[in-house]
Amino acid sequence: MGNIIAIGELVVEIMADKKGQPLDKKGLWHGPYPSGAPAIMIAQAAKSGSQTALIGTVGDDDFGQNITQRLDSLHINRRAVRIDKDYTTGVAFVRYCSDGKRDFIYHIPYAAAGQIQEAQVQEELFKQGGFFHITGSSLSVSSVRRAVEVALDYCQQYNVKVSFDPNIRKELSSGGERKQLFQKILAQTSILLPSEGELEFLTDQKDERKNIQSMLENNIEIIGLKKGAKGAELITKEQHILAEACAVNEIDPTGAGDIFAGMLLSSLNQNKSYETALKYATAAGSYSVTKSGPMEGIADYSELSDYLPKIRKKSGV
Repeated sequence: MGNIIAIGELVVEIMADKKGQPLDKKGLWHGPYPSGAPAIMIAQAAKSGSQTALIGTVGDDDFGQNITQRLDSLHINRRAVRIDKDYTTGVAFVRYCSDGKRDFIYHIPYAAAGQIQEAQVQEELFKQGGFFHITGSSLSVSSVRRAVEVALDYCQQYNVKVSFDPNIRKELSSGGERKQLFQKILAQTSILLPSEGELEFLTDQKDERKNIQSMLENNIEIIGLKKGAKGAELITKEQHILAEACAVNEIDPTGAGDIFAGMLLSSLNQNKSYETALKYATAAGSYSVTKSGPMEGIADYSELSDYLPKIRKKSGV
C-alpha cells in the first residue's frame, strides 16, 4: 500500500444556518468546520485506512489549530503543512439556496491557504509510491500552481499515480495560466474524477462519450464520473461500471465529491476491485451529505457496510 498525498487550500468553513439565508444580510452562522477540498479528500482516505499526507498552509491562530487538530486526530502526516505567522487561516463562507445550489465567499489568495511554498513539496513523501491528488479549485492560486509542478516531477520520478478532480468553481479564477496547467496535469493523470459538465470544460467539446473515449485513448486509466443524484460511473478501456445513487435525507452536500474521491483512491490504494471501490465511494459520498459540515460525514468501511443495507437505492443511473 502506497501513500496518498494531497495538496491545496486549507480553510475553515462558516455555514449559514438556514436555506435561502443571503450572504449580504444579517443572520446566524455556525462553525468553524475544518475544510478545503484536499483536506476533505485526505480525511476520508485516512478514515478508510490508507496512509496519507497533506501539503498546505494554515495561520498561527485558532482557526489553524481547528484544522491541524482534526488532521492529527486522523493520523494524517502533516509535516508538509506549514504554519505561517504572517497570514491568517483561510475562511470560506457558504450559504444554501432554496433550489439546492450553494454560494461561497472564499478568503484564500491573501490568506495562509494561498501561501504554499515549493519547499513544502517534500521529495520524501513521494518515495513510497501511491497516489498524488490534485483538485482544480486549488489551482486558482499561483503559489499552489508552482508547487504542483514540482510535485508532478516527483510523481514521474517515483512512479506515483496522479489523480485529478477538476472541481471547477465559479467563485474562483479560471485564467489562461490555470487552464494551461490543467492540460499539463491531464498529460500525467492516471485517474480523472470529473463531475458532469467538467469534461466539456477540459476538452471544449460537448459530446461526453467522445470526451471519455478520447481521454482513455491517451494516458488516463480510470475515469470516475460523479453524477450527483444519478450516481456514478467508473470507466476504463475494459470496464464500464455503474453505481446507483442512494436515496438519503440531504443536509449538507459540501464535500461529497471530495469524499467520493477519498474513498475511491483509498480503495484502489488497498487493491480492492473496481466494483468494490465504486460501491463504497458512492456510498461514502451519499453518507456524507446526511451530516452537517464538510468532513463531519467521513466514514470507514465498517460504518459504510452497516449503512448500505439501510438505504433504498434509486433505480436507473
